[in-house]
Amino acid sequence: MPVIVVGGYPRFQYGGFWFALVDPWPEYWANDWYDRDEFYVDYIGDGYYLCDRRHSDVRLRSTSWWISGSPGARLRHS
Repeated sequence: MPVIVVGGYPRFQYGGFWFALVDPWPEYWANDWYDRDEFYVDYIGDGYYLCDRRHSDVRLRSTSWWISGSPGARLRHS
């Protein structure tokens, strides 16, 4: 899954939505964790979290948004 960094925050697309990590990933994770690890996004309690199957004890808070319609459409946050 491609991860891009914008304004210091990593972003990625998953299930038709864009996500940006709010929490930093732990320093002990490999630099290419997003290419090697299996992970998923889940809604837990109060928001969205990135969950890495290899590091099941860590959940990273993230924010999400989707773009509706055609190019130039407004961004909608969830």
